[in-house]
Amino acid sequence: VDFVDYYTSGSSLLVKKGNPKGIKSMDDLCGQTVAVQRGTIYQDAFKAQKTAGGSKGLTIQPFDTDAEAQTRVKAGGAVADLNDTPVAAYIAQKSGSGNDFEIAGSPADAGPFGIALDKSNSQLRDVLKEAVDAIIADGSYAKVLEKWNASTGAISQAAVNGGS
Repeated sequence: VDFVDYYTSGSSLLVKKGNPKGIKSMDDLCGQTVAVQRGTIYQDAFKAQKTAGGSKGLTIQPFDTDAEAQTRVKAGGAVADLNDTPVAAYIAQKSGSGNDFEIAGSPADAGPFGIALDKSNSQLRDVLKEAVDAIIADGSYAKVLEKWNASTGAISQAAVNGGS
């Protein structure tokens, strides 16, 4: 397949509003408790942080749903949850009318998101790239990202297979 890249994203730490523990990155989680949805790549990321030695004493509390993990952070029982950056940004914007959470630090492991197309259909790929470039140029792309509090992942122009 070919990919028409339309966004850049990574994972972001979601912390209680005001960031009472001053978390700025995964390295700040040493000796802390984090909450996460069980069975996700985010749980794996926390495990990797713990085993890499970057966060000695990191306690990981897995939950069946991300909403449960968020509740744990909001209640102060954990310092952070981990999500895709646009998901974390949306949660921070909407939960408690923006009064419950904030994103701590910068997104980690950022990379392009793309629309997959059959490699043999270069005509569709090229038209789709032109369409993404057109919505970037006319400002509608930025408006949509702003609405969903996801502007941090905006790109200035579409790319084909930019992540390879």
